[in-house]
Amino acid sequence: LPDFCTKIDDAIALRDAINSGKIDELKGKIYSTKQQNFKNTIDNIDINYKEQIENTLNSQMVSQMNLNEIAGLIQKVQNQLIAKTATIQEKKEQPDKPDGLFKKEDKKQTEVNQPKINPQTQTQTLQKEKVPLEKIFWDLVHSGETQKQKYDEMLKKHKREGGDIIIYLNKICKNTASFQNFKNIDELKRMKAKTLPELENNIK
Repeated sequence: LPDFCTKIDDAIALRDAINSGKIDELKGKIYSTKQQNFKNTIDNIDINYKEQIENTLNSQMVSQMNLNEIAGLIQKVQNQLIAKTATIQEKKEQPDKPDGLFKKEDKKQTEVNQPKINPQTQTQTLQKEKVPLEKIFWDLVHSGETQKQKYDEMLKKHKREGGDIIIYLNKICKNTASFQNFKNIDELKRMKAKTLPELENNIK
């Protein structure tokens, strides 16, 4: 009976040490044959990670886990810490790698994944993007519209596109007097004009 009670006391003390995360106490205990996996795990804890593993045992509900499960948890935490340390060390040894090599590799990967655009096709695409503005502008001019607000709205909406039309809109929408010059163009000539020089040449 005394031997049995001693074993119970030892088991309770072992659990208290585990639940409290007291690694040093666990290393000094005697383990049965069935507990050798746990013992080996405890003995193999790196001193550099001891405190973090102690905190893990103390903060998690390890009291509901058996010794093999706890051993697995300790090994998992230590492996994660080792990997993290290795990454930090690698960055220290190669400070330019994250911003240099990694970004270059990411760029290469992006270029591989993205379809190549033919320069000629890209130019044609940009030209096509300007067509809507040209159509909108000339449709408005040919409609006989002479309200400055309409041209102001067009300029505001398409200003970033740049080009001759935007330059012209900036000129006539600069102020009321500038727009009045555009407005004074003979209506028939304005509605027949197809190019900006035609509008410029007909300003009175």
